[in-house]
Amino acid sequence: MNASTSWFHENALARELSQLDEKELSKFADSDLLDVRPVILPEPKYVVGENDYFMWPIATIVEGRIVVLYQRTPCHWGPDIGKRDILTGIRMIVTSDDAGLTWSQPVDLFTTGMWSRSPFWGFGGGIGVHNGIVYVALNKGIYRSGDRGDTWELVSLNPDFTDVPDVVWAPGMRITFDEIHGLIIWTTSGFSQDSAARRDRGEYGTHLVALYSPDFGTTWKYESQPLPDALRLSEVTPIEFDRQIAFFLRN
Repeated sequence: MNASTSWFHENALARELSQLDEKELSKFADSDLLDVRPVILPEPKYVVGENDYFMWPIATIVEGRIVVLYQRTPCHWGPDIGKRDILTGIRMIVTSDDAGLTWSQPVDLFTTGMWSRSPFWGFGGGIGVHNGIVYVALNKGIYRSGDRGDTWELVSLNPDFTDVPDVVWAPGMRITFDEIHGLIIWTTSGFSQDSAARRDRGEYGTHLVALYSPDFGTTWKYESQPLPDALRLSEVTPIEFDRQIAFFLRN
C-alpha cells in the first residue's frame, strides 16, 4: 500500500504521535515498500489510570499470528515518572492474524498471577516461541500461551532460584531454547542499583548472564561471563543463526 494513502497518513492522532512532519512523511509518499500502522493507540478505552504512553514493543510469530509484548506507562522519562503505579509496566499483549492490519484487545499478563520473589531488577522483558508455545519473561514471572496468545498462565508460582544470585538485570528481549538448557533468559549482572550512577557514570552490567530452566520455568540455573572492562551493558538481545548466538547490546 502506498504510504500517502495509508491508514497512518489519514489518521491525525497517529501522525501526531509519530512526530513526522510533512517533509519527512513525503519521503515515503511515492514508495510501495512502507505502510505505517499502529498496533495500539492511547485511546480512552485502552488507558488505565495515568498509563497513556505505550512503548517498547517486542514481537514474535507463532503459526501465522503476530504476538506483541509492550509496556504501558505515563511516560518514557521526565516529570511524569512520578505517576507510575501498580498498573504500570511491561505486561501487555496484543495479537494480529492479518499481518498487522487489525489487532486484538490487550491482555494484561499480570492478571494471571505474579511471583512473590524475583531476582530480576530494572527495565526489560523478553518473548520467544518453542514447539508452538509462546513464552514471555518479565520481572514478575514467566508466562506461556498454548493457543497463540489468546490465553496465558504463569508457568510457576514459586520457582526455585537457589542457584541464582540475588539480583540480575531484567530479562533480555529474546528468549532462546535448546535441548540441554531448556528455556534461556539472557541478561547482565554487576550493575549499580543507583539510577544516577548508571545514568551519569555508566555503571551498568559487568557480566553477560544466562539464566536457564531445563523444566521451562520452575527450576533455574545460572552461568555468567565477564565482559571487557570498557563494556558496560544493560539490555541484551540474542540473535540465533547457524547454531550460534550473537548479541545485540545496549549500553
